Amino acid sequence: MNRGRCDRNHVRIMVNRDSDAAWFLPASAKAAIIVLDPLATPFTMDKNQALDAVFNLKSVAIVGVAPGEGYNSGRLFLEHIIEYGFKGAIYPVNPKGGQIFGLRIYPNLRDIEGPVDYVISCIRAPLVPEMLRDAAFKGVKAVGMFTSGFSELSTREGRELEREIIEIARASGVRVIGPNCLGIHSPKAEFSYAPDFPREAGHVSFLCQSGGQSAYLVRAAAARGIRFNKVISYGNGADIDETDLIRYFQQDPDTRIIAAYIEGVRGGKRFYDALRETARTKPVVIVKGGRTPAGSIAAASHTASLAGSVRVWRDMMRQAGAISADTMDEVADMLVTLTYLPRPAGRRVAMVGMGGGAAVLSTDEWEEHGFTLPGLPSPMIEAWREAVGNDAGTILNNPLDIPNLGSAAAVHDVLRRLRAFEGIDLLVFHAPLRGMMIPVPVTGAIFEEEARTVMKLHQEPGKPLAVVLHSQANSAGWAMSDKQAKTYYEAGLPVYYSVASAARAIGRFLWYTAKFSGGGASAD
Repeated sequence: MNRGRCDRNHVRIMVNRDSDAAWFLPASAKAAIIVLDPLATPFTMDKNQALDAVFNLKSVAIVGVAPGEGYNSGRLFLEHIIEYGFKGAIYPVNPKGGQIFGLRIYPNLRDIEGPVDYVISCIRAPLVPEMLRDAAFKGVKAVGMFTSGFSELSTREGRELEREIIEIARASGVRVIGPNCLGIHSPKAEFSYAPDFPREAGHVSFLCQSGGQSAYLVRAAAARGIRFNKVISYGNGADIDETDLIRYFQQDPDTRIIAAYIEGVRGGKRFYDALRETARTKPVVIVKGGRTPAGSIAAASHTASLAGSVRVWRDMMRQAGAISADTMDEVADMLVTLTYLPRPAGRRVAMVGMGGGAAVLSTDEWEEHGFTLPGLPSPMIEAWREAVGNDAGTILNNPLDIPNLGSAAAVHDVLRRLRAFEGIDLLVFHAPLRGMMIPVPVTGAIFEEEARTVMKLHQEPGKPLAVVLHSQANSAGWAMSDKQAKTYYEAGLPVYYSVASAARAIGRFLWYTAKFSGGGASAD
């Protein structure tokens, strides 16, 4: 039995959890791999160290890259990594060798001359155990496993194979992200699985069991000015799980806000303790997938997650101080709120917009989420009447229905007075573009002028400001809305796509800040 150097023909056998001693057996004897304590990881890199290395990677290998035409997941990862602009070493791997995009294809991880920080697995599930042994030999920090076909299949074979790869990983020192995931997005390292993701690094980090939902949130939030620092799609979470990632982002100095999509947790008490400790220092916004009986079945098929009771989950979230959301769009609303909105002193809102029907519906939506719209004093109503010049077609109360704010000095002055009114805590500008009869080009000119008025007010001290944009239900209206959103968020203003979403997000924000400042309020 060889106790010397571990080469590609041998595997490492742990002898004692408290010892560095190890034996090496022929690889053909892989069934003899022994892990005396599956929870002990004396040879394993600390999870935080592995995540640090991966999010700051200098080299990557993609196992399963195939040259030629036709769909190949390994080649797709390679294309996206190159297109995003990764400057580190890239090593495609395929037993057949060859070249692709001017890069040499290596037959095996062990054949790569330079160091490899991170491996992306795009091979069939039965081939993964041997690939992990190769990664261990190479000193790889972590393997992101796009490969599926494990416990999410709910078969004995799938569960056993997942158990085997985790035992190999723990015994050999390689951390596993996944399986059944997209892996990491790290603007700081200029590395991503999606080439259209923003290159700028922000202060939000996101852990997500679903690859598709991770891509959706990054793109949806980016359209409203949110930039991510770190994103990880972790799939089944067989090795690095949601609790590990919450803990990691808690201590990460580059992360100020944490977002999560979770279908199930491993170790409820461990997760709760991590969430409670983290929420005291950084806001944590979580969508729970699998809240209904049918959804829990889908979650089990997707990532092998046991969804659990929605009532227990919501009670746990409330006690821990985390912010619950029901959709990914609600997560984006919360990230916008936490990033751009100063904390209002209370729930009294003044809203300025256009459209009588929109004003009525908006009043209902604010009230239903626990806000009030106080009436305005007579002198202020008279000031508005003088500023607009003609009160026909207007509502001069709260909410204010003003067909065109324009940029007149008189309008700016009365807006300043409204913002300073002691009876309110928050001023909201509502631009319901949907259903207007004015042609889109004319509407665009009107809203550009009004945006200048709003941004001028924003530059002055006063109560918090927010903007709600409704788009016309056509392609030109959506494009105009996107343009307006960019104008506002670049000025530092929070942008919402409906009054209901604004009210819901701001209400949750007030609940979160009250919880940790000694107050008490409903989460909605």
